[in-house]
Amino acid sequence: MFLFLLSLFLSAGLVAYGAGYPAPEDPNYGKTLSRKSNALALAAVASLPLWVVAYDLLHGVFMVLSGADWVFYGFEALDSLNLFYLGIAVGVLTLFYVGMRYNLRVREALHEEATKKGGRQLKTGDALYDMVRLLTEVEGISPPEVYVYPMDVPNIMVTVQGWQSTPIILIDQTLTETMTRQELAAVLLHELGHVKNRDISRAVLFHVLGGIATAATLIFALINTPVTSGWAPLMLSFILTWGAARMAIFLLSTASSRRNEFHADYFSARRMDPQLLVAGLFIVEEAQRAYYRKLGHDPDMPVQGWVKYLASHPPSTARYDAMRRLRAVYHKK
Repeated sequence: MFLFLLSLFLSAGLVAYGAGYPAPEDPNYGKTLSRKSNALALAAVASLPLWVVAYDLLHGVFMVLSGADWVFYGFEALDSLNLFYLGIAVGVLTLFYVGMRYNLRVREALHEEATKKGGRQLKTGDALYDMVRLLTEVEGISPPEVYVYPMDVPNIMVTVQGWQSTPIILIDQTLTETMTRQELAAVLLHELGHVKNRDISRAVLFHVLGGIATAATLIFALINTPVTSGWAPLMLSFILTWGAARMAIFLLSTASSRRNEFHADYFSARRMDPQLLVAGLFIVEEAQRAYYRKLGHDPDMPVQGWVKYLASHPPSTARYDAMRRLRAVYHKK
């Protein structure tokens, strides 16, 4: 029970610290956003014991409801052998998730997609590539790979390949024709901010934690539940705990992602006029709205209530307001 309470209070404290947003005028605006995002990631880590003990409590309740005697095993029931196997199983699953995320054929798949759609990988000597290369050199980021091709949903985004975190920038071809060079540079700086701030690695961590929560709960259930208790209490308590754990970690990941977006905006605003980033993001949004209208969807429908907590990006109006205030701080006339 001590571990349960420790996990509960530590997770709650980290979530409380990660809540809210600093004022753009704050001299430590970028650092505070980074700390809040990290706190939410640590909250997800700290919550892992909570879900295992929560399963144990639920299992006891369902056993009583099914007519059996209450049995609370707790972590005391884990002898050294079971603890060893639990650690091995969770470790193997962690390696599997990390390997799956980092060893996909990212480069090959993107190259094939770009080629198939009539796009290309930019090389040294191309004006756009040279601009991206200059931006990465200024920020101390590894030389990128840049692909320009007609995307189904117009966008400019960045991903990474492998543990070396080599940036791979994807640019919709139509956006290169509708944006000015400065607007494009501002948006690219935003995307490179995600690389510099290690936002992609943090996103991978949340995916790994979701898998660990599932594995740890299931393995704990199997090695601590006697056959006589029946499978119904075991499976019902596992499904409920698994669902709650995955949803909690997902909500923490989206909250962290929203703070990462503000941090990447700040990363761009320090170097270039934030108004250029606003203009560039607006062009991207309008292109995406036009795409969704063709599909018969209403892209302008407001996001209200609890649904906003599922979004990985903050509302555009909030981002534009923050950039307007950043402009007053970093680009005074």
